[in-house]
Amino acid sequence: VLEDALCSRNHALIIYFNDTQGKRQYQLTDLSSSNGTFVGGQKLAPNQQFWLTPGNIIRIGTQEWTFEV
Repeated sequence: VLEDALCSRNHALIIYFNDTQGKRQYQLTDLSSSNGTFVGGQKLAPNQQFWLTPGNIIRIGTQEWTFEV
């Protein structure tokens, strides 16, 4: 839960998958949020999926994080 007026109730989702070699891969999806989800300064389209890699900068509203595994 984010305390941010620019964050939707169900804003974005991060899930993980194990690839065929057993390595965990992470995927970020914007859930048709009102104000958007950004990765590296680029706005994701509604319902767009993005494969995360370490060092990606994620921004939702006024909050920003660096993705790390």
